[in-house]
Amino acid sequence: MKYIYSLLFVSLLVFLVACGKENYETKPRIEIKEITPTVVGNGQTVKFVLQYFDKEGDMGDGQFFCAFERMNRLRPPENNMKIDTFNTGLPEFADQMTGEINFELPQSSLREHITQNDSLKFSFAVIDRKGNKSDTIKSSVIVITD
Repeated sequence: MKYIYSLLFVSLLVFLVACGKENYETKPRIEIKEITPTVVGNGQTVKFVLQYFDKEGDMGDGQFFCAFERMNRLRPPENNMKIDTFNTGLPEFADQMTGEINFELPQSSLREHITQNDSLKFSFAVIDRKGNKSDTIKSSVIVITD
């Protein structure tokens, strides 16, 4: 009988802890909500919509990081100085536990090879005002055409 009471108590405790568990953590979390278009032609802009989740809601005035890796791995011309990493501050906005980050890059800043398409994979991360860093997330392959 003592065993049944102990088991019942442990089950109730697990249930209460599980019900009180929040979807938000101190460490911010980001997800890719939308990428348009996935094939970016001349004059177009690739647009990323990221969803963030942050328990303290202190994402405003934080840091945003984006880097991209060229999948076709062709060596760029020596005089090409395009930057493949972006680090920028997030604008100041009201504290909220969830929201969206919109990020855009024109095709002209991504195009490197002139005789074939470029295939890129993007990585994103954020740091909130208190210095808590999210995990890095990666996009699917984005194709840059001429």
